[in-house]
Amino acid sequence: YFANEKYGWVVGDEGTIATTDDSGRHWTIQDSGSVAMLRDVFFKNSQEGWIVGEDADVLYTKNGGKQWNRYTGVSEFPLNGVWFVDGEKGWAVGTYDRIFHTKTGVNLGRNRAIALKVNAIE
Repeated sequence: YFANEKYGWVVGDEGTIATTDDSGRHWTIQDSGSVAMLRDVFFKNSQEGWIVGEDADVLYTKNGGKQWNRYTGVSEFPLNGVWFVDGEKGWAVGTYDRIFHTKTGVNLGRNRAIALKVNAIE
């Protein structure tokens, strides 16, 4: 995921986070504090971002990934995607039709699931 043409992040197996600040020419590994498969990343700018993955936790940074804060117990099932329309309103989606929503940004992990079946949305 690229926040702009210069700053980008990729995530993967065993808690891997890699970042670039030169449009992908060079990559640096960041410490996620996780050993889970990380599945999706979203940054609203070069500093503030969220990551979700197989362990159902949400990782959040406000300093470009120098430090990741972990919100545990978000879901009992893996999370597959995360997206914010701004720094406050965002969603995380997971297996078994789980959709999590926040209006307060970093508190994504403290919100309850919206109990919808995907085919119920018209």
